[in-house]
Amino acid sequence: MRVGIMTDCYTPTKNGVVTSIIQLKEGLEQRGHHVVVVTVDTPHQEDGDASVYRFPSIPFRPDIEIRLGLVNPRTVYQIVRQERIDLIHTHTEFSVGWAGRLAAGKLGLPLVHTAHTMYQDYRHYVPGGELVPAAMIRGWLKLFLRNHNLLVCPSIKAQKHFQSFMPHARTVIIGNGVCPTRFRPDLLTDAEKAQARHTLGLSPSDKVILFVGRLAPEKRVVELLRALTPLLQTHPHVKAMFVGGGPSQNRMIRAAGGNDLRDQVLFPGYVEWEQMPRVYAMAGVFVTASLSEVHPITVIEAAMCGRPIVARRDDSYLDLVRDGYNGYLVDADSQIAARVWEILNDEAQWRAFSRNALALSAGFSVEVHVDRVESLYEQVLSGPLT
Repeated sequence: MRVGIMTDCYTPTKNGVVTSIIQLKEGLEQRGHHVVVVTVDTPHQEDGDASVYRFPSIPFRPDIEIRLGLVNPRTVYQIVRQERIDLIHTHTEFSVGWAGRLAAGKLGLPLVHTAHTMYQDYRHYVPGGELVPAAMIRGWLKLFLRNHNLLVCPSIKAQKHFQSFMPHARTVIIGNGVCPTRFRPDLLTDAEKAQARHTLGLSPSDKVILFVGRLAPEKRVVELLRALTPLLQTHPHVKAMFVGGGPSQNRMIRAAGGNDLRDQVLFPGYVEWEQMPRVYAMAGVFVTASLSEVHPITVIEAAMCGRPIVARRDDSYLDLVRDGYNGYLVDADSQIAARVWEILNDEAQWRAFSRNALALSAGFSVEVHVDRVESLYEQVLSGPLT
C-alpha cells in the first residue's frame, strides 16, 4: 500500500500525536508499505527523509509548539498524485488535513481520519475561545469529516463523543500503541537507576510520584499538585516529579514554594523521549488528574515500565487502568493522595499492581496498533464498508 499521512504536528515537536504517527509510519514501512507524510516546517528541524513533505508555517502561539501550515492545496494534490497514494489518513482538522481531504476528493481516494484531540478542552488557547459554543466546534468537525470513509477513535471516550453528534458516522476504536522494546522495566541496571536518581537529587529512600505531560490548564496539573500537597507535607521522603513544561509551570513553582515544598516538587523540564525509561524507572506511582485526554501514550508507557497508576475516573483511561488491578480510578481530586500513599506504602500491593500493569500493557504495543491500522486500510481499500 501507498499511504499519505496528513498532519500539522510532526518532528521535532514532541507530544503523543507525533509519537503515534512516527510509530505508525515506521511500523508500516517495516512491513513493506510506502508512507508519505505531508506536514509543516518547524524551526530547528533536521529531516533528510524524502518521504516527508513540509509546507511553510507560522506559530499558533509563542508558548505552545502547535504551528499553522500555510498550505497550497494544489501542491498537496500534486504530491498525492506523484507519489501514487492509495489512501489518505488525516491526523489534523486544520489546513493540512483540509488539503488532504480535497486531494482525496479529486482523485477518488479512500479517506480515513484519527481523532486525537477533544477540542472543547482547548478553547482557552484561542483569544475569547471560552465563548465559542460547543455546537460551533461540533459543526466544524462534522463539516471536515463529512467525506471521510471512516473515523478512527483511540478510545471509547472519543467514539462516544463523535457519535453524540455524528450518530451515523462509521467509527472504529484503535488504541494508541507503545514500543515494548523501548519501554520496559528491565532496561536499566540498578546502578543506572541509582545514577538517574542521584542526577535529580533523589536519595535511595525517596518515593517518587510522577506526572508526564504538558504543564497546562487542560491537564489540570495545578489541581493535581494541590491534591498531592497534604501527602508531601506529611511525608518529606515523598517527592512529586512533573516532567514537561508549559504555561502552568510558574504557577506550580510558586505554589510549591508557598507550601515549603521546593525540595519535594521537582520540575526537570522536557526530557528526550529516548531518556523517558529512566524517568519511569525512578517512579513509584504514575498519577494524573487530567480529564481532557483521548488515549494518553504516557499512561501506556508508564504501564509498560511496570508503574502502578492513579488517575481521575474518565473514559479515556477505562482500558488502561483497571481499578484495584494495576492502580486506581478516583472520582475526586481529594481521593488521589490516599490512593497514591496506599500503593507507595504497601510493597506487596505495589508489586502486584506492577505485574498487572505489565500484563495489561501488552495489549497496547506498537505491533498491535499497526496490525489493526493495516487491517483497517486493507478493509477500506477492498470496497465499501458494511
